Amino acid sequence: MAKQKLTQAFIHRDHCDLFPVTTPPTTAWIAHWDTKTPGFGLRVTRDDARAYIVGYRVRGSRAHKIKTIGKTAVFDLEQARERAKEVLREAESGRDWFKTVALARALTIGAVWEHYRHEHLADKEISPRTREDAELLWKKHCEKAFKGQVVVDVTAPSVRAWHRDITEYGPYVANRSLQLMRAAFNYGVRYGKIPAGLANPFAMVDLNAEHARQVILLPEQFPALAEAIDALPDPYGRAYLWLMFYTGARRTELATLTWENVSLGEKPTKAREVRKGTVTFGKTKNGQPFKVELSAPAVEILESLPQIDGNPFVFVGRVEGTHLDPKPHWAAVRKAAKLPELRLHDLRRSFGSWLAASGYSSKQIGAALNHRSDVTAAVYMQLGSNVTVKRTLADAHAKLAKDAIEQAKKPKAALLPFINTRNGK
Repeated sequence: MAKQKLTQAFIHRDHCDLFPVTTPPTTAWIAHWDTKTPGFGLRVTRDDARAYIVGYRVRGSRAHKIKTIGKTAVFDLEQARERAKEVLREAESGRDWFKTVALARALTIGAVWEHYRHEHLADKEISPRTREDAELLWKKHCEKAFKGQVVVDVTAPSVRAWHRDITEYGPYVANRSLQLMRAAFNYGVRYGKIPAGLANPFAMVDLNAEHARQVILLPEQFPALAEAIDALPDPYGRAYLWLMFYTGARRTELATLTWENVSLGEKPTKAREVRKGTVTFGKTKNGQPFKVELSAPAVEILESLPQIDGNPFVFVGRVEGTHLDPKPHWAAVRKAAKLPELRLHDLRRSFGSWLAASGYSSKQIGAALNHRSDVTAAVYMQLGSNVTVKRTLADAHAKLAKDAIEQAKKPKAALLPFINTRNGK
């Protein structure tokens, strides 16, 4: 075994002493090991084929291996030296770099996605809405670009180009798609589907700038909305939209609400007592059950709804045994109220905005809406367990709605012409 400081001049010289004539005829090749980087070497065969090699032993293993990095005609000396250092670092950490590459070469992003879908998204703690959204993003924006792509062939530039292309569907959709692929890749690394140490190309791309939707229901628009909701012929459609307004619930969580998760208190015996009630959403976007305190109007609406035998849902759909589809009802209300820009989710946003305008803090509103935020867990636990605070929030929102209607009914003062007494006009 020859030792030699490897240089460009040594590697590319034509002298025959790179393979000495004294070498036994049974020897197919010899190695010149670098004195600068132990474990890095040059292999020369009898027919003068030259390649860079690396010798290593993975920590915890007794086997010493010699692997080819690449031909000298392809690799620059310093490139080969750096690759050898990478292999040696991995070996010292207990990993075989060559096995890692071999596994990655046989693995596609499509396989990584399937692993994420079957292992993570199928978990019972993941809400159906989250699962559906993830699968839709993969189908519409990710599958075509990445399903057959080998993991090691996906680079930050290729991901950036894809992200820019799908931004035409909107910055929000592009960002959620990028975050989905980033999460799937990280999950693959965490649970052994992707070899450890392989960089996540989806984590190297910046998200688009997002601007939060600013549309909310204004108090002066509320009377028209209320009139349109009350004009709906379907009692379940009317009740659903009113509960959306009075609770600020997420639309799917409310649509799938069942009677077993509704608790209406006894009717008050005194005039000033407020009727109490709660609804509990078993599967929320946050993955945890969430109890909502009801204002008096919300309790009255639920109490008026007939329960259908054999159908567990509060808001009954047109097909037997199903829950309500709010889309056609909401379309009719928007048209009648002349509020074409208002989305159903804007009722939830309006709930929080109206309370914020009345002086309630973001922590209180976040607790009422089951938001994830940067508040401490202690604050969430305290507000989440304080029924009085949450009921106060619900009642305050209901009062704002009542005040808006009363204000709209008041006669508005007529505008009188201005008289200038100085010139008599």
